[in-house]
Amino acid sequence: MKPEVDHGKWSGDSAGKLIELTIEYAPEPPYKSGRPELADAETLVTANQFMTAEFAASAVLQAAQRLKTSSHRMAAISACSR
Repeated sequence: MKPEVDHGKWSGDSAGKLIELTIEYAPEPPYKSGRPELADAETLVTANQFMTAEFAASAVLQAAQRLKTSSHRMAAISACSR
């Protein structure tokens, strides 16, 4: 006999659904939302908002790093040309 598992124990069912969809866990998803076509509308909206914010923040950090690297290169080139 399989023990009963409380899948939403730590953060609740909504968080479980969101995580399941975000990582596209679909072999036997406990919340049945591991793929966009399986997820309910509320989970899809939340996942879209979460992913948009996460990817936007990541893109900003990457752009800032490229600018920082470019600034250092430009300063080095400028110093060498004097």
